[in-house]
Amino acid sequence: MLSYETEEDLSQPFTQAAESIVSLKDKLTQEEMLILYGLYKQTLLGNNTTPLPSIIAQKDRHKWQAWSSNRGKLKRVARDEYVALANTLITTRGRGCGKVDNPTSF
Repeated sequence: MLSYETEEDLSQPFTQAAESIVSLKDKLTQEEMLILYGLYKQTLLGNNTTPLPSIIAQKDRHKWQAWSSNRGKLKRVARDEYVALANTLITTRGRGCGKVDNPTSF
């Protein structure tokens, strides 16, 4: 018998990973944060259709580029990549930082 997962079942690990990664933000590199941001936005909104921010707004521009780097990636693929990266970061840097009890259960 086949087992079908609902969208809610599939989004639970993503939600848990996103909540857990917040407590690690001080331990992550800027590059890791941007990768996570891009995958997060792609998961929730799909392709970036917003205009490129001004060159003066460097932080916004980096975030825009991180999201745009995932253009064409399916939302579910971005979600799975986000959860995998978050779990790796939680496992390697999450000691004492709100780590999910069993991140490999995602």
